[in-house]
Amino acid sequence: MRYSPDFIIVPFDVLADDRLTLRQIRVLMSILSWRKKNTNVSEISREMIAERTGYPPSRVSTITSELETLGWIKKDGNGGRSRWIRYQICDVHINKKDGLNDYQNSDCLDDERIAETVTVTKTETVTDSDLNGYRNSNLNGYQNGNETVTKRGTRIDTDRYTNRYTERNTEKETGAKTNKKENQNLDGANAPGVCFSDENSEPENHNNSHLDDIPTQVLDRGAISTYCRSQGINATPSHALQKVIDMGATMQHFVDAVAIAKDKGNASWPYVLGIAKNLAIEDQKPVAAPEPRASNGSKRFNPYDFFHKQNEQLAQARREQAIDVTHEGVIDVEMRLTQ
Repeated sequence: MRYSPDFIIVPFDVLADDRLTLRQIRVLMSILSWRKKNTNVSEISREMIAERTGYPPSRVSTITSELETLGWIKKDGNGGRSRWIRYQICDVHINKKDGLNDYQNSDCLDDERIAETVTVTKTETVTDSDLNGYRNSNLNGYQNGNETVTKRGTRIDTDRYTNRYTERNTEKETGAKTNKKENQNLDGANAPGVCFSDENSEPENHNNSHLDDIPTQVLDRGAISTYCRSQGINATPSHALQKVIDMGATMQHFVDAVAIAKDKGNASWPYVLGIAKNLAIEDQKPVAAPEPRASNGSKRFNPYDFFHKQNEQLAQARREQAIDVTHEGVIDVEMRLTQ
């Protein structure tokens, strides 16, 4: 089967523009894929770009605003849910001069030069907010305001900053917390070296949930560990406790195990688990029926003969007392004899 891929025509200036980050290039290429040749306009929605790039719509809106600031596109409309936006593709000419780039837009910004040619001496601090259009954004769209440049023409890539650094600064400015797990799942171009903490690995807090939604094993494990801690034992609702519970151990087994451990003078948590495990195993063993006792040497005990002999002795005693017990039971006779 012959391979027939889809292609996107990308201007060479996109490759030469070192201001663009990986996310900005991907969004710009996505916009160019819907470009009409005769008008040089792409009429699409944020959801269409999000589907093609893998970014959430909110991230797409931030990146397109950055591209507009850099002079690559011009947006017509604010978009929104299921609303389309007109993206006018602009021509950005990049001129190499003395190792620095001169960025000039010829149609969208009325020949306004993007102030990027800045002579920077060693250990000089350059404020990005003073530059018109030079903004590097990381995962959350945070714009780094101060960058220290140590060499002429050297650009510091803010994409190398980690997510944790970005989120702390974003929270200070906007007061809103970001969802790290959502960014990890939705963003396909995470910066290298960024580590996300697995929030699902933390112990679940069941205080705000209804008790009917909590498994019985979780309730038993928490109740048992709470009781053991109240008795001075450093108990934890761990997997070892769950294994003992799965073997049939109940709260009563742990109560007896704590008492036995204190009597033995070893009130450690592993020792209590071992005792509870043994008690659960003992209770689950089938109880064997007692074998008949041997009487008169090797002769085995016969219950029928025993009760028959007992009845004869009771009948002899009643006859001696001249008591008619024709319709009386054995229990009534025993009560009369005890009286």
